Amino acid sequence: MSMQIHKDPLIQDFLPNQRPPKGWHQRALYLGKCGYNAWRTLYNAGQTLNTQLSVTLHLEALKQATLRSSATVLVSLGSGTGDTDKIVVETLHTIHDVVTYIPVDLNLDLLLHATETLSLDANIPFAVQTDFEANLFLRDVLRTSSLNRPILFGLLGATFGNFDLLESNFIKTIAATMQSGDFLMFDTVIGSSAAQSAMYEAMYEAMYEDNAMIAAWNLFLATGIARQTAMTVEEVLENLSKIHIVAGESDVKGAAVYETRYGGREIQAFPVLRHCEYPAEALVEWINRIEEFELVGNKLFKQPEEESCNFAVALLRRR
Repeated sequence: MSMQIHKDPLIQDFLPNQRPPKGWHQRALYLGKCGYNAWRTLYNAGQTLNTQLSVTLHLEALKQATLRSSATVLVSLGSGTGDTDKIVVETLHTIHDVVTYIPVDLNLDLLLHATETLSLDANIPFAVQTDFEANLFLRDVLRTSSLNRPILFGLLGATFGNFDLLESNFIKTIAATMQSGDFLMFDTVIGSSAAQSAMYEAMYEAMYEDNAMIAAWNLFLATGIARQTAMTVEEVLENLSKIHIVAGESDVKGAAVYETRYGGREIQAFPVLRHCEYPAEALVEWINRIEEFELVGNKLFKQPEEESCNFAVALLRRR
């Protein structure tokens, strides 16, 4: 399939041992062929992990939010393998004959992977290789395209908040990229109740009983850590004791933020990965204070409260 790829001139072709720009911590995990391979290994291992995650209910919330948009175009922010995007595209197909899909990612190999995943399900006129978190290259590409409006922008995979910068920075950047009437949809983990904590304990117990999952997770982290240091991936794997978790920051009041860091006596500790869980009421309150957006339906799309794992999907409309 022939497809144009718009490449951000600020995104260079990083050599295998070349350090990323200053401040690129989580983004360093997804650079180059090694980042792609590490992510694929982790993703494949996770597919076989039996946890208490209520995936079906999560996808139902995603489908409900998708149907509330009137879009025929999905722009995927961080497309990854495209598997979750496929659910959104298939849902849009229930109300539209033709759906257009635009994958956006830092990693060229992930862009090509997502394109292959959706090639039979959507019209894919182009893909965009850029850092959507911190610059406006995507905006410039979309302004010169002839895509139908409104556009549905999706940030999926429960990665909202897992940025190098904070939530408000992402909102500011994506608001400048969108036009009035466009939609922004993201999914996230809600709350830190006793049931939620019990679910995570069970998930991590299952993960650490799975040697393939342990190896894949360690490789994924080590690949990003090596990018930020003069160490090789193998050297990082030999020094995993330098990984530790601290409380991180969030723009959403009451959010539980777990920041994975790496460092010790020889290396000053630096961030590697950030995971956020949000109280539903606090997240809604934070969204309602955003001038550029309104929350569609005045609430989050959620699975039943009694479920042990509680994902939610937010659908915002650009004012």
